[in-house]
Formats: sequence, C-alpha cells, structure tokens
Amino acid sequence: MPDHDDSTPANAFHPDYLRQLDQHDDPVTADEAVTGGFWRVMPLDDDRFGLFRVWEHPEDGDEPFATLTDRDTALLAAAFLPLVARARSFSTHSEDAAPGGPVLYRDGRVVGRLRYSDPELTEALNLADGLARSPASIASFLEAAGAAALEQVGKILVRRS
Repeated sequence: MPDHDDSTPANAFHPDYLRQLDQHDDPVTADEAVTGGFWRVMPLDDDRFGLFRVWEHPEDGDEPFATLTDRDTALLAAAFLPLVARARSFSTHSEDAAPGGPVLYRDGRVVGRLRYSDPELTEALNLADGLARSPASIASFLEAAGAAALEQVGKILVRRS
C-alpha cells in the first residue's frame, strides 16, 4: 500500500487512519479494488500516455498507474488491467489428470478436458471471460485494435447473423 503523507492527493480519510490500515493485511478483494474498475488513457506532456482511473487527473497531482510510449499499448493495458485482478473462473487440477487429460473447471463446474495441462490456455480463458463481462474493457480493446480490424470484424459479424 502506498505511503500516506502530505504529497498524497486529497483523501476523505485522515492520514493517521490510512497509516493504521497499512498495519493490517489487505483483504482478498484488495487486488481487484486497486486494479479493477474503469481506466482511461490520457496523453502526457512528454508524448507518452498515462493510464489513470476515471476519477484521477494529472492536474490534481495524481500519478499514472502506468506510462506507455504508444496509445495502442496503453489502450490494451486499460482493457486488461481490470481483468488480471479478477477472481478466476477457470481452473484445472493436476490430480484430476486421468485418461483423457486434465479436467477443465468453470466456477467449480466441469466444462471439459484438456489433452495436456495448459496453464496459459486456462489463463487466457480467464482473461477472455473477464473481457466478455466488461463493456469498458471491450471498448478499450476494440479501440486498440484499430479501424482496419474493426472493419473486418464488422464484416464477419454481419455474415454470422
């Protein structure tokens, strides 16, 4: 947790109270509370792009969560940052690896088997699941994809309907 001093932007809670909270372990929801929610990309004075929570403003002294050299990467970070802290829906368990491969679970329910244990696929499914649940993340992702990709996506979707 960050230090709380006079340089910290205004906060409704007294600095002594925030320091007292720093003495305790964070709850399991802390990671998602820090990185979840809505992020926006704002240009910075040095031709970089900052990633800010929607209520943060550099003119108020808020520091960006990240600074990136190109807008597309910043948009991807804005799309996926809330997703990496989410509780995972998909999992596999090595002790379930019987003939037919490891069992794939979604929210504790069996949804299939994998031929081989594949942690990267499981993580990708978790990110895709989070993306599908977040219109703001979808919008940032699509904006990062650019006009050429969106034009092709539009054609694909029309032909699928």
